[in-house]
Amino acid sequence: MGTYSEVPPYPITNLPREHQLSFSVILSMTALAQSLSTLPFEEKVQLVFDLWDSIDMEKSKIPVPPEDLAEMERRLDEYLKDGDKGETWEVVRASISKKK
Repeated sequence: MGTYSEVPPYPITNLPREHQLSFSVILSMTALAQSLSTLPFEEKVQLVFDLWDSIDMEKSKIPVPPEDLAEMERRLDEYLKDGDKGETWEVVRASISKKK
């Protein structure tokens, strides 16, 4: 098996260049994942929470596709025009309970 230094540093995806990962980065991430798998359960859970919090702080960087924005606008317009036509939680819960 080769070492990290023998792995070619070229990208392996069809993503734009700025989003591509090289073999060495992927292998480093694999090594990190293997190392993290040895952590105790509680530490893994805390790590996930910490990672999610860091992603949440940067959520404004996540692009929203134009068709999703259009759908959100459509739904908001419909709500503002017609008001809330939904059911209360109690009604939905009772309906689910009847189906069991």
